[in-house]
Amino acid sequence: MLSKYFQKKLVFHRLKQAGLLLVFSAFVSLVVVLVNTASYQVSVQKNILSNSSQAFFYMAKYMVAQFNLDLDNRKSRRAIPNKSELNYYAKRYNFSSISVYNLKGQLRVSSDNSVSDNMSRQKGFIYALSGRFYQRQIKTRSKKMVALIWLPLVDKNTKSPRVIFRFRKNIGVLSAPWKGVYGDTLVFFAGLIVLLLCVLFLYKKHTIRKNQYKNIIEENISDPALGCDELTGLPNRKSFNERLFYVIENVKKQEGKLFLLSLDIDRFALVNDNLGTSIGDKLLLTVSLKLKAIIREGDLVSRTGSNEFSLIIKNIKNKDEVDSIAYRIKAMLRAIANSEGNKMVMTASIGVSIYPDDHTDGNELIKYSHRAMAKVKKKGGNGFRYYTKDLSKDVERRFSQEQKLYTAVEKNQFVVYFQPKVDSQTCKLCGMEALIRWNDGSGKLILPYEFIPALEEMGLILQVGEWVLRRSCINTHRWNLQHKKSLHVAVNVSAVQFQDEGFVNTVASALEESGLPAKFLELEVTEGMLMENTAASIEVLNCLKRLGVSVAIDDFGTGYSSMSYLQVYPIDTLKVDRSFIADIEKNSNGAKITTAIISLAHNLKLNIVAEGVEDQYQLKYLSALGCQQIQGFFFSQAVSETEFEKIIKNEAILLENLLKSKRA
Repeated sequence: MLSKYFQKKLVFHRLKQAGLLLVFSAFVSLVVVLVNTASYQVSVQKNILSNSSQAFFYMAKYMVAQFNLDLDNRKSRRAIPNKSELNYYAKRYNFSSISVYNLKGQLRVSSDNSVSDNMSRQKGFIYALSGRFYQRQIKTRSKKMVALIWLPLVDKNTKSPRVIFRFRKNIGVLSAPWKGVYGDTLVFFAGLIVLLLCVLFLYKKHTIRKNQYKNIIEENISDPALGCDELTGLPNRKSFNERLFYVIENVKKQEGKLFLLSLDIDRFALVNDNLGTSIGDKLLLTVSLKLKAIIREGDLVSRTGSNEFSLIIKNIKNKDEVDSIAYRIKAMLRAIANSEGNKMVMTASIGVSIYPDDHTDGNELIKYSHRAMAKVKKKGGNGFRYYTKDLSKDVERRFSQEQKLYTAVEKNQFVVYFQPKVDSQTCKLCGMEALIRWNDGSGKLILPYEFIPALEEMGLILQVGEWVLRRSCINTHRWNLQHKKSLHVAVNVSAVQFQDEGFVNTVASALEESGLPAKFLELEVTEGMLMENTAASIEVLNCLKRLGVSVAIDDFGTGYSSMSYLQVYPIDTLKVDRSFIADIEKNSNGAKITTAIISLAHNLKLNIVAEGVEDQYQLKYLSALGCQQIQGFFFSQAVSETEFEKIIKNEAILLENLLKSKRA
């Protein structure tokens, strides 16, 4: 048993150890906290300096572009500004100095009275001389951060630098917050007080970081030199997305509504192609100025694409005001087009999404307004519409179909069906038309009109069309050899295939691979395909004719129906569209058109095929007119390869209806 004295000593010793341990822990904690705080402050300070340097770069780039624009508007074609102009730009954009060098690196003019050596060997000058920019940050002896920018002034015509600009700006002071932390005894005692605040600091550390980051972002957004489009000076896509986030937060607090408009100028590429990019840039600049005049104070307009603008309209309770803005935009575009005197037609496709009705997330609102805009553009443009849930369903359905089509191509889920063609005079099977079907595994074959447009947009039609062509040639040659026939196969050609540079080679390769003589292959094209590019179409058709392949005009009479092209194009066959055949009995106009087409084909010594024949009256009528070949459900619908081979073996079943009509 220890005495009370030793017990007190032991307690005192333990208290002393605990106190020393507490003091040591406090000192370590102080050092850790101060170093962490200092490093964090330096990190934030560097980010701010970096953003300032980036802002300086955009200011310099904007100034050069502004001077270039002023240069185009000057009557005197001076290649460089004078000292007074440089002083004006330096004061306006808060530059330390602006210097202009010729292409040999010699100083021509400067905003201050500094004298510079030859800069021809400077890295920044060499970069600018090659048409690029050069940006660098340096630290002076006084610990000031200085940003240097080298930018070329490029001649729009020759695309070569006229002169080289050098911009200099003091962007801040990088200090060391921990200076004097160690080595100063007062810091230790001050640290004891700071230690009491460390718990609160650590508790709020995450919030402080978040708020400081938010402040930096907000400063970047509010700075007009950051995130701006070079041509119009409007916020670009990235800046617009950031602004939209904070605008939504403010509207959310006010429990208001926000309307997001996505505007795309229709067929603007034609303006650049026909009138030049300079006129196109001028129109875009004019449109941006007019849009800023149309919207109210507090709203926002941004250029988010080459010919695409986005508008944020807030604090509106109903759609009538938005409708009014859309109509004013359309009228503004008409006025701009008329004022140019070039007989232009300027229209726009506008899509609108609403916060919070459509969604509360900015990215989703942008996506929805683009879907509405795309729907307007798909219908020809020159209109506006609000987003609806049906648009998302259509997009999701189309996306799902595209994924399935990719799978169909990979797993070869397509099949070729054949519909017989009958010679109306000899009552014999003379050929067939190859028709593609899609077996997606659902048990029902999907018809071409449901997926061919998607294949064309996805760029898969060349691969699938070539497969159909090769498969058709192989089967036809095999049947002709096995059954001693002379069947002709007709294969439909899409516009994308016909315009492809390698199309003729693809046809030649398919014939060579299959062994099918070219005279047994017929390619069906439409009138619209031929009229898109007359010279190119004639060249392709002549190449096909040299191969020995015949060409048919499908759905004749439903397209351009210009009789003149029949004299120019090397055509062999006309196919009367099923819409005329269906109206032969009920509609006298359909009968007259059919009669005229058949008469025209006879006079031009062209083969004539009637498709869509479904009853005996149509068959007898067409036979009497001298239509050589008949195709339709009256004989047979399109069938699989196996079923068609059965028809070849037993033509009597197929021709039974035709023989009955001959005896009647």
